[in-house]
Formats: sequence, C-alpha cells, structure tokens
Amino acid sequence: NIEGQVVIRILVGKTGEIEKKKLIHKKHPILNEEALRVVSEIPPSLLTSKEHGRPVKYWVNIPVNFKLKG
Repeated sequence: NIEGQVVIRILVGKTGEIEKKKLIHKKHPILNEEALRVVSEIPPSLLTSKEHGRPVKYWVNIPVNFKLKG
C-alpha cells in the first residue's frame, strides 16, 4: 500500500543528457528508486531544448505519481 508523488529535479545538458539528478520530494525508498530509474530512461531527444536557436542547459522538476489500482 505504497502510494504518493516523488519529485525529481534534473539538470539537462545542451545535448539532452541528464547531468544531475536530485530528489526534492521523497516518499518511500522503493518509490524514490523507481522514479529515479524511470527518469534516467528518458531519451535525450525528448529533453533537448533551444533558446534563440541554440541548445541550452536547464533545470526541470519532474513529478512521478504512484497510485495503486484497487
């Protein structure tokens, strides 16, 4: 019966790779680990960002929700 939201703050590099990860809202250790694993599997092509046509580094918070079906 473990549910809740884990929020991970990541620093995305200019090529879309995750340079840093930090848990900023933790729940149960199992949920924390799974949220970090899932975020690590996001393809860099989905995270790449540009400003004025140039790739940029940026921070983003990603909420991961865990809800049991019942």
